[in-house]
Amino acid sequence: MSARPPIRTVLAWALLACAAGMAGSGVRARGSPVAHWVGTWASSQQIPEPANALPAAKFANATLRQIVHLSLGARRLRVRLSNAFGTRALYITSVEIARPVSLASGTIDPATNTVLTFNGRRGVIIPAGAVYYSDPVAFDAPPLSNLAITMHLQAPPEGETSHPGARETSFLAPGDHVAAARLPGARRFAHWFFLSGVDVLERRQGAAIVALGDSITDGHATPDNSDTRWPDDLARRLQSSPATRDLGVVNVGTGGNRLLRYGLGPDALARFDGDVLAQSGVRYLIVLEGVNDLGTATMHGRIPPAQHAALVRHIIGAYRQIILRAHAEGIRVMGGTITPFTGSTYYHPSAATEADREKINAWIRTPGHFDAVADFDAAVRDPADPHRLRPAYDSGDHLHPNPAGYRAMADAVPLAFFAPSAAAARAAAPKLTGVPFHADGIYALGQKVGWTVSLAPGQSPPAGSFRYTIKTNDLDVRKTGRFTLSSGPVRITTRLDEPAMVYVAVDYHAQRVATFGAAVAPTLLRPAEPAPADFWSFWKRQLARLGKVPMDPVLTPMPTAQPGVKLYRVRLDSVGSHVRGYLAMPAKGRRFPALILYQWAGVYPLDTSWATNRAAQGWLTLDVDSHDIAPSEGSGVPQDYQAIGDHSRRTSYFLDMYLRDTRALQYIRRSPAWDGKTVVFLGTSMGGQQSLVTAGLNPGKVTAVLVDEPAGTDMNGLAHGRNPGYPYYDTTDAKLLATARYFDPVNFAPHITAAVLAAMGFIDTTAPPAGIWTALNEIPGPKEAVPLIDSDHNNITPDKQDAWLERSEAVLATLAHGGRFVPNEALTRPQSKRE
Repeated sequence: MSARPPIRTVLAWALLACAAGMAGSGVRARGSPVAHWVGTWASSQQIPEPANALPAAKFANATLRQIVHLSLGARRLRVRLSNAFGTRALYITSVEIARPVSLASGTIDPATNTVLTFNGRRGVIIPAGAVYYSDPVAFDAPPLSNLAITMHLQAPPEGETSHPGARETSFLAPGDHVAAARLPGARRFAHWFFLSGVDVLERRQGAAIVALGDSITDGHATPDNSDTRWPDDLARRLQSSPATRDLGVVNVGTGGNRLLRYGLGPDALARFDGDVLAQSGVRYLIVLEGVNDLGTATMHGRIPPAQHAALVRHIIGAYRQIILRAHAEGIRVMGGTITPFTGSTYYHPSAATEADREKINAWIRTPGHFDAVADFDAAVRDPADPHRLRPAYDSGDHLHPNPAGYRAMADAVPLAFFAPSAAAARAAAPKLTGVPFHADGIYALGQKVGWTVSLAPGQSPPAGSFRYTIKTNDLDVRKTGRFTLSSGPVRITTRLDEPAMVYVAVDYHAQRVATFGAAVAPTLLRPAEPAPADFWSFWKRQLARLGKVPMDPVLTPMPTAQPGVKLYRVRLDSVGSHVRGYLAMPAKGRRFPALILYQWAGVYPLDTSWATNRAAQGWLTLDVDSHDIAPSEGSGVPQDYQAIGDHSRRTSYFLDMYLRDTRALQYIRRSPAWDGKTVVFLGTSMGGQQSLVTAGLNPGKVTAVLVDEPAGTDMNGLAHGRNPGYPYYDTTDAKLLATARYFDPVNFAPHITAAVLAAMGFIDTTAPPAGIWTALNEIPGPKEAVPLIDSDHNNITPDKQDAWLERSEAVLATLAHGGRFVPNEALTRPQSKRE
């Protein structure tokens, strides 16, 4: 099995989202996307015709290796297997994936071999007519790379499910050789069997483009293993632009496919749900269908004019149905004009057939039908004879383009359709408001949870319907549905019998227009995993190591524009690293309450005003950088630093970070400028994570901890039904997860004796509220929750942070003037059923 690949780039996005550790400073960071599944490859399934089928007995106790070409890259993926046309259950004993070394021989790199599981088990039994997803697995695959999927079948299938036009070489060998680098003596063929899709975990803007079509989309006339179909070329174009690199292309072209009748497989309308709507993360659809409907209508002789007119009408009607069905699911549709095929000896098109094609293409090009048009006809037709393919693009049968023609088709797809202005999209989308049944968004077990949803003032009811999805803990889909607002407000409701956070997403034509959140019995949430048995003894040893390192403070005076304030650059020695930051204090007076600002996870320079502004309020302020770099520096630390040493508690990057945080506290408590009484931690996101951890490591030495949407809480949550957010650890890596337990704020929380104020955004997916509530529940001392029911992460929805800003500033003002923070525990005490 391969070593775990580097943590997915999504972690770097999370760093940006964790960038507001200067809680209350007014500085906001860039947004962080949320990961979701997106199709990177797919194939349409059918019953293979006899010439493309294999004797069923050949699959008995056999190893099948198949290679697919990915559009999007992956750090985490899942594979979809299909028994759609099987008449009995299909038993697959094992499946592994790897990087292929040779497409022609099927040789793989054994070092990359990775086992797939299904519901935690290696084997899978797929019922007749069903599809099965593998469990997610960590796997490093660059964009536009190939993936080898090898499976062992014990018994022959009854009814084959296949994609005959694979144009990739597959390999079938007797016996179980799933992990073998090569399959000597294997039978070779250019078909896929029992394999229907590969998904990757993508960030929020990631989406799939589905190419629905016939043999022209399937890539007829392209050399095997060349990946020169027009959707392949489109994927390459998308990857070449930063604006479209998050878009995958899934090709569900099928040879002989028609809009109106069964061909070599189900017609386009019949397979629409399974081949289009079932794809993960689909947001766009390109339709290139109709040439086979036109060709078969006259391939055996002429038909009367009335039949020609009916054919055009029915083809256009089928397009209308596709558009309606796609729009109902929030999918935007691009229509592809039908390419010329005069001269085809297979279809023998007549002048009347060509007239039908031109009428249909005119309809496709007419604004108001499709959302956009890919003028494939104009891209490949011969300027000297527009009824024919350009000779340089003709494969020779006058029907299918060659690779150069397919490349021209891909170039005809307008990429601007997939990368519209985000501001324009938001402006055009309907505005919704959702009023929760409970103003604080908190409900008891079994109580009806809900919102009254209506259009924002001044909005008119839009055409079409809204789609909503209800998830628990931003992970498990509990309910989906549709509604319109043509008759006024509607209610979205659910009930839960277990403690959880509730997420509701409302979409309109692939545009997210509203998100709502709620908490159900949040005080009953408990950690996904217990703390390690030696958790506290481990950390006592680390603190003892820190105690042996002299602090050796170095303070460098700095100029400041803040009147009445002194400012210094600080460096302190820690275990194998240094604490760096800015120290500020009032110029007048000798002793002050202390405020430590723990900064974010990103690698950015600190602004001196974050410290000096607090000093002007009367605080001895230490603004701590998260890393061992000068506070004025914005580079020098790898963006994926949280993956450094993450398989061992002794080498984890978080170990030295947490020790540096404690060293900062030790310095403040020894400072002659400290009043000897008050020490307050203040941090947002990753800064909040550090605040909770440092308070837990130093019980009795901190007065108050004020955290806004602290990150990293309940890091093992994904394996237990909760999306844990940052740092998005791989749930299939047991060693990594075991290490994470030593750095999870949830396990430090029981040792916190300070009064705690904690805000949680109910729709936050970077620092999900379920984990924050869990940490809060573990704190034995006084604590106060600030529910931000409309807030995503602080840098994503800064306008929804008012409750936190007002409450935290009030608490800070009280503490700065010698008062005592007494948390309001109304929301943190265990609650009985609320009426």
